[in-house]
Amino acid sequence: MPPANTLADVEEVLDRARRLYGNLRAFKGEGATWEYTFPDGISERYTIAGGMPIERLMDDVRHVFIWLWATKDYLKRVATARGRDPQIIENLVDRTPALCLLADVSNQLKHGELLRHRRTSDNPRLGEPVFTISRDAVGKISFSAEGITIEPRESSAVEISYPVLDESGNVVADAIVLLQAAIGYWEKTLSEL
Repeated sequence: MPPANTLADVEEVLDRARRLYGNLRAFKGEGATWEYTFPDGISERYTIAGGMPIERLMDDVRHVFIWLWATKDYLKRVATARGRDPQIIENLVDRTPALCLLADVSNQLKHGELLRHRRTSDNPRLGEPVFTISRDAVGKISFSAEGITIEPRESSAVEISYPVLDESGNVVADAIVLLQAAIGYWEKTLSEL
């Protein structure tokens, strides 16, 4: 039988997820750069100065998904240690659409596909992050042989959305919003154990 987790163990895992999530919201770094190819075949390189590198953003989102899904097992062990049926945690997941999406996206990230029990019918996966910045929040735009660089007045002016897509490519959720909701559900569950 695996060792029982304490509330402190669950808090440690949630703290890790909160820190990574906080990094996503801050969006600070040495610059977010990507290339886009237009329908006519011409490619252009874009950079948001001072933003988090896209690879790091994508890694952090994936890590938050996996850590938050791992929290379920920690909570089940705490429930068992406190004489409660760990099935209450599974039942919470099954009746909470955000946690079902968390489960399926996390398992898809971890295993490369959903081989076992799906909790949604969407077969969800992460899309590509999308950055939005209002015209008023742009400090400077530079054009060079290296591409187009956008300098926001402050990094918090850059809005990030990260679509969760179904099998047909339709957006079913935003990963950033979904992760925030999952943190909230696990915090509430932990407080009730």
